Amino acid sequence: MEMGVLGFVLLLLVPALVHAQTSTPCSAPRIDAGFFLPLQESYSHGTKINYACDDGYKPPGKGWWGTSICIDGEWFGIPICVESLPVCSEPPKRLNAIIINQRYQEVFSLDTEVEYQCKDGYTTEQGATNKSVFCRAGGWTEGPTCNKMSCLPPTIPNGQYEETTNSRYKDNHIITVTCEDGFVLRGNNKTARCQNGEWSPLPVCESKSCMFDPTGLNIRSSSPIALKEGEGRYFPCNQWGYLMYARCSGGRIQRKNCEFKSNIIF
Repeated sequence: MEMGVLGFVLLLLVPALVHAQTSTPCSAPRIDAGFFLPLQESYSHGTKINYACDDGYKPPGKGWWGTSICIDGEWFGIPICVESLPVCSEPPKRLNAIIINQRYQEVFSLDTEVEYQCKDGYTTEQGATNKSVFCRAGGWTEGPTCNKMSCLPPTIPNGQYEETTNSRYKDNHIITVTCEDGFVLRGNNKTARCQNGEWSPLPVCESKSCMFDPTGLNIRSSSPIALKEGEGRYFPCNQWGYLMYARCSGGRIQRKNCEFKSNIIF
């Protein structure tokens, strides 16, 4: 009885062993826009290979790897790479910025818009607080660089200061103002600081003026008279027909002695 069972088992196994020994191997598969591993000239019956695709392509179905198996000289699950949609992974983190109005997801479709917002006290290089990025060809457009709030160059009439090589001044930058000829700073304030995108009170350049005091002079006027920078006037002297010329220059009065008006060229 035992020999009968053993004989029956051998009858089942022998054909299978013979078939395994005579099964046809597979030659290396051809795959467009992709590659496979392991790389060999031929593969024995039952061998599995994994394959992947070049950028812009993927295997059919889910995932980025495909599998094929050699069965008696033919590949089942023929390696195929199809054009993939250029999706994007998560947008990158940006220093001093957060992503707003966006739920968490791992994959973003083409043309998806994601908005960054700079933290309080920070702006982009263009002075904005928000910037959008877009999914393009599998990657994101350039995100924001958020820096401490900066200031635009201030306008100071009749004043000058050292200008920046950039379009904006960084936070805490200090400028020192000098006035053009004929103008002086009002008070002692000659600097301004950029703070949180605003300038501290800017210096003011005002026209120089001189006070002409006739006291002790041989003229008919008795009250001080203010002259603007560069302004000149004639004042009647006590002696009839004579005039005195006074001019404000560099914040000081320059005057001449009384002259007979017929000798004066106006």
